[in-house]
Amino acid sequence: MKFFDDYFVFSSKEKKGILTLVIIILLMIIAYRVIPYVFKPEIQDFTEVRAQIEAMNSEIKSDNDFSLFEFNPNSISLDSMLLLGLTKKQAYNIINYRKKVGNFKKKEEIRKIFSISDSLASKLIPFIKLDNVVSTSSKQKDVSEKSISLFSFDPNTATQSELKNLGFSSKQAKTLNNFREKGGKFKSKEDLKKIYGVSDKLYNSIEPYIKFPEKKEKEEVLEPLKIIELNSAEFYEIKKALNITSKQAGMVISYREKIGGYVSLSQLNEVYRLENFDLKSVANVEVNPQSISLININTATFKELVAHPYLSFSDVKKIVNYRDMHGDFVDLEQIHQNNLINLKQYRKIVQYLTL
Repeated sequence: MKFFDDYFVFSSKEKKGILTLVIIILLMIIAYRVIPYVFKPEIQDFTEVRAQIEAMNSEIKSDNDFSLFEFNPNSISLDSMLLLGLTKKQAYNIINYRKKVGNFKKKEEIRKIFSISDSLASKLIPFIKLDNVVSTSSKQKDVSEKSISLFSFDPNTATQSELKNLGFSSKQAKTLNNFREKGGKFKSKEDLKKIYGVSDKLYNSIEPYIKFPEKKEKEEVLEPLKIIELNSAEFYEIKKALNITSKQAGMVISYREKIGGYVSLSQLNEVYRLENFDLKSVANVEVNPQSISLININTATFKELVAHPYLSFSDVKKIVNYRDMHGDFVDLEQIHQNNLINLKQYRKIVQYLTL
């Protein structure tokens, strides 16, 4: 019993301390077991947040939304890349690659661009056209082998055959012709220097022979304005008819796709950076409201409805909830009559809805 007396005999104060400690431990164990049932955590509903995220994601282009056409990644402009379907981030990454690394030598180098996925790169590669690298000696040989004949010519009307006789290579003549086909025009001799591939040596040899027709004193009869239909017009037609920049023309087309087509020219003022555009200056543009894309209010999903610029997240939520509770709409007027959206927005969106 000596062992027990040495280690398990306590004074009155020590016994009180041990008892207090045991009570505290027991209270902590009880609290650990009871608290989860007394203070239940509040369950958060993230349904609205998920819907908002899906709505935002719907505005981001998928790989299938790209309008592909042939392009040279070494010379394509920012606006052309946006028309191609690339995002601004992807377009700037390509421009930065050209500045820091240099020109693309192989089509597969597009895979090195950050933010361009392998699947997107695979879709772009067939449309990439790189200039064939030709050695200086072979170029000189090509020119020297031709019979050069100098004569007076107008760069705005000269044929490719005439350009080759003047000393242009096949590639230079084709580049000049492409420039003219896209609406380019030479107004002075120096403008010819802007054509890619035209060296100072070639320019100096043909400069004395460049002739422009003399301007007529009498005013030429103006051609009648070409009327374009806004919902079917192409990029360059819109840019020329509205006399706007390439970026603004791209935005007109992008907004046309978002709303499903224009029903009125006044909608041009809803386009970003065209808020102050003078509609009175437009005389050769018309709109065919019959060509717009309609949304079936009874079958469209939440995601499809909220993607339309005329419907807010709150508007769509009210419409879908009403449809779930009362069944399909039998009249579009039900949307306004039940105060699902305000009258101003209803008048704008109703033109795009159908039963």
